[in-house]
Parts: sequence; C-alpha cells; structure tokens
Amino acid sequence: MDLRQRYTEAINNEGIGCELDTWFLESMYSYPITEGLEMLSQVLVVIDELPTEDGFIQEIAGVVNSTLPIFFVVDYIKQTGDTPLLISIRDIDCDTYLDFILKKQSINYYLNL
Repeated sequence: MDLRQRYTEAINNEGIGCELDTWFLESMYSYPITEGLEMLSQVLVVIDELPTEDGFIQEIAGVVNSTLPIFFVVDYIKQTGDTPLLISIRDIDCDTYLDFILKKQSINYYLNL
C-alpha cells in the first residue's frame, strides 16, 4: 500500500521555510492560481515573525486585493525548534478580518513590526 505525502516544504526569498499540509494545499486549489499564490507568499514573508506557541494551532489573517478583495485566514502551528506548518486556508468576511486586525493577528501587523 502506497502512502500519500502528508506535507510539502516551501521556502521564501530569505530562505525561511515552512511545511505545507496536504489540507492546506487542497484548500489553495479552491482559489484562482494568482490569488492562491499571493496568499501563500504573504504568509511566507511574515512566517519568521509569527509567534511561537508550543502545542497550539494559531491563526493569521490576510487580504488579497483583487477586483473583489479576498479576506482569508491561515491555520498554522509554529513550535520551538520545529519548522512552521501551514495547516489550512479559508475565506472569512470583512468583519472577521477586522477582528483579526484588532487582535493583532493580521499579516499586515507583522509586516509593520
């Protein structure tokens, strides 16, 4: 019986890497290719700045500015000494995105540190 690959690694421009869970990759397929890649690239830019919480799934929200803005949230795990793992990505509404901004859990917040 063949086993399915559980995750894939991604590396951004600065050489900072993360693992992409199969669920995350499957979620990305629901978006047009340019928007999906933009979401991934936004997360990769801030992955090193995201807080470390051992044993807990965390969330980070972002927005892709296209014809109609796409607000999204990424579930991830970032533990001490481990490579960050992106678990899933999903749409959220504008109000939920604003809540993430207030909680300082947006990609934009980490870009401006």
